[in-house]
Amino acid sequence: MLSSHDAVLQALLSLRGIDPTQETRADDAWGEAIETAATRMRAALDAGERIGIVGDYDCDGITSAAQLVRCCRRHGCEPTVLLPHRVRDGYGLHPSHVAACIDAGVGLLIAADTGVTALAAIEATRAGGMDVIILDHHALPTQLPNATAIVHPALAGLSEPHPSAAGIVYAFVRRVEGDTWIGEAEDRLLAALGTVADVVPLLGGNRALVRSALADIHRIDADAPLALLVQRTLGGNGPLTAQDIAYRIAPRINAAGRMDDPHIALRALLGDAAALDTLEHLNAARQEQTEALLQDCDAAIAGAHDQACVCIADARYPHGLLGLLAGKITERTGKPALVGTIHGGLCTASLRSPPGCDIIAVLRRCHERLLQGGGGGFSSVGGHARAAGCTFHAEHFADVADAVHADVDALLPIDRRSPACCADVAIDPRLANAALARTLSTLEPFGEGNPEPRFLLCKVTLEHARLVGGDGRHLQAGLAGIGAIGFGLGRTLPHLTHAVDVIARLGINQWNGKERAQWIVDDLRSAVSLSVPVATPAPVCPPLQTHPSPAR
Repeated sequence: MLSSHDAVLQALLSLRGIDPTQETRADDAWGEAIETAATRMRAALDAGERIGIVGDYDCDGITSAAQLVRCCRRHGCEPTVLLPHRVRDGYGLHPSHVAACIDAGVGLLIAADTGVTALAAIEATRAGGMDVIILDHHALPTQLPNATAIVHPALAGLSEPHPSAAGIVYAFVRRVEGDTWIGEAEDRLLAALGTVADVVPLLGGNRALVRSALADIHRIDADAPLALLVQRTLGGNGPLTAQDIAYRIAPRINAAGRMDDPHIALRALLGDAAALDTLEHLNAARQEQTEALLQDCDAAIAGAHDQACVCIADARYPHGLLGLLAGKITERTGKPALVGTIHGGLCTASLRSPPGCDIIAVLRRCHERLLQGGGGGFSSVGGHARAAGCTFHAEHFADVADAVHADVDALLPIDRRSPACCADVAIDPRLANAALARTLSTLEPFGEGNPEPRFLLCKVTLEHARLVGGDGRHLQAGLAGIGAIGFGLGRTLPHLTHAVDVIARLGINQWNGKERAQWIVDDLRSAVSLSVPVATPAPVCPPLQTHPSPAR
C-alpha cells in the first residue's frame, strides 16, 4: 500500500508510461510530406490563389477547418469552405465538393480529417486543375490517392498514439506560419478540442499538445470566439480541463453536425455570436433526444447480455445520433456496439468499441467474409480502431450482425466483455487531502489513455452515510474524514456493512472560497478479506460492478 504523495505520483506515472521530461510536441517529426504541403500553401497565399477547404461534420473536422480558415484569413485570403452534411452527403470528400471548388475557381484544395480514401474524388479534383493537400489520420487504404501531398502519421512513421486531424492541422499551420504567430494560442486550443473530442489517447505528443493548450489559455483574448465558448459553457467556474472539453464543449460543437449543419459550429468558432446561441439550443435538443433513444435501446441491450456485442438498427434512429448511441451502449456494457438507421433500403451504421477491440479491422474482416459468402459486403466503410462506420443493404442486416458477432466473439475473451471498475493503486485513505489532489494534477490532462486515477481503499468506514438527490439516487458519506459522493450509488446503501472496499477518484470541492478534498466514488461493496501488497498496482481484488458514466 502506497504511503506518501510522491510514491503515489511515481507509481501512477510508471503505470501509464508517462515521462514528462521526454514528452515532445506532436508536430516534431513529420518528414517531407508536411514540408511539401506547407510550401504549396505558402505559394498559394503569396499568389492570392483561391483556396478550398473540405473538412468533416464532427468536432475534429470542424476544429481542423477552423484552424485552416484562420490561417488563410491572416494572409488576406477568404477560402471556400465545405463541410459535408451528415445525412445528405455522409462522410468524406464528394463529387459535389469537387464541382463546387471548380466553380469557385479553387487552385489548391485542402482536405482535413478526410481524403485519404477518396481516390475517385481526388482524381476528379486533379482533373479539374487543382492541387490537393490531404491532412488525415483515418486508416490507410491499400491504394493511396494521387494528391500533391498526403500528411498522415502512419506515412510519416510517427510512433503511436497518433494525433487527431486537428493535431495534424496544427502541425501543418506551424510549418506555414513559423514557430509563433498572432492567435497561436487559440489555434492550439482548437487543436486540443479536436484531439480530446476524437478520443485519441492523451499520451506522448497528444498529451503535450493538450496540456500546453490548457496551460496557455490565458493568452487568448477574453472576447475571442473560443474564450466566449468556454465562458458560455463553464460560466467562469474553475480552469478549463480536458474533461470539460470532452463532456461539455465538444458535445456542443458536435451538436451542429448531429442535429443540423456543421457550418453552424464553424461559424461559432470563427466569431458568429448568433451561431453560438444556436449551438446551445441544438445541444439541449440533442441531450433530450439521446436520453429518449437510450431508453428505447434498453431492451436490445438486455437481450444481448450473453452476446459478444450489441447490434441494433431502426428507421427511427437519426443519422446524427448513431455514433453517440453506440458509444453510450459501449460505455454501459463494455462491448462493441453497432447502431444503424434504415432509409431507402440502405442501413447506415456507426460502431464503437472498448479498448482492445479494433473495430475498423473487425469491419474489414467482415466485409471480406460477407463477400466470400455471396451476401454482399459494405458499400462504404471507414474509421478508426475505436470508432467506425459502414453502409450496406438493409436486407443483409442479420448477416452483417452475425459476421460482427462472430469476429468479436473470436477477438474478445468472455472475461473482457463487461466493464470492469478497476483501481490503479491501493493507498492508505489517511493520505487523502487537497495537497494530494493537487499533486495528482501533474498527470493531467485526463482522458482516453490517461484516465483520472482510481484508488482502492480497503476496509474503510462509511461515516454519516445518507441518500441525496431528489430521488435518493446518490450516496453521500465520509471516508476517513474526507467527504465522498457516489453518483447513482444510493441503491447500494441498504446492502452495505459497516466496513467497505471502495474504488474512488480524489478531487477538490470548491465552496465559498474554500478548497476541500473529496472522494468521487465509482463503486463500493462490503469489505472482504484482501491481501494488498505494498506499492503494488491495483486491481488487487476482483472487479467491482460498474455504473454508467454521465451522458455527454
